[in-house]
Amino acid sequence: MLIPRVLAQDAEEAVEAARGLIPACDPETGCGWEQFVQLLKNGVDLIFKIVPFVALYWIVYGGFEILTAGGDKGKFDKGKGKIQNAIIGLVLVYGSVLIYNTIKGVFSG
Repeated sequence: MLIPRVLAQDAEEAVEAARGLIPACDPETGCGWEQFVQLLKNGVDLIFKIVPFVALYWIVYGGFEILTAGGDKGKFDKGKGKIQNAIIGLVLVYGSVLIYNTIKGVFSG
């Protein structure tokens, strides 16, 4: 569902896809703090939807480098490093969400 919206074919589709990300503002008063916070939340949600696909790409790419290394230790290590970095990135992103939600639950409850 995300891919067709990102790869919009014309301007009308692009505007429709942006409506989900950009909050509506009051025409008379304009945008306020609530709309800014909502925009940030929508952006973070979009990033969390994209991160697994990016990590999967780097894991597959690193695996491809390992498979095609042909005994070249340098190429093997580069592929291994890409896989490790992708996994570390996933752990950092979702670990930070876990820590945030834990702290939020402790102080709000």
